[in-house]
Amino acid sequence: NKSTAREWWKKAAANGDDEAKEMLMKRFGDDDASVDRVTRHFARGDDPSVDREAEVKLPRNIRDLAKKANAGCGEAARTIAWHFFHGTDGVEKDTELHFRWLVKDAELGDAKAQCRIGSEYNQMSNYDAARKWFDKAAAQGNADAMNNL
Repeated sequence: NKSTAREWWKKAAANGDDEAKEMLMKRFGDDDASVDRVTRHFARGDDPSVDREAEVKLPRNIRDLAKKANAGCGEAARTIAWHFFHGTDGVEKDTELHFRWLVKDAELGDAKAQCRIGSEYNQMSNYDAARKWFDKAAAQGNADAMNNL
């Protein structure tokens, strides 16, 4: 059954199986766009439930963490950032999404995340943004941020 096969390939692709992604593109014309779109919705704090089919493609633990992060849990945002940095637990490595979730953690008040964001901006030669984040982290007593200022 073509429909059943497609669903199984989608599940495998959602869990990071590159062969399944290739099969979906070749045989069914699918791509990762819907997975990426929903992941980015979560990172922005949007409600991805408008596209329930695509939401199912994200690993359940990441969806649950995203809901917690969007409700104000910095640890959840930090965990998601870690998964996108390392490409683990059913998500692919994605530096943009890693950065977005790290910013979310920093915005929720995590001094280490604030210092890390400051360092990222410093490396990009965006010194005003770097100083902003170093100031926030230093105000919480982060020694690395104080040193960077």
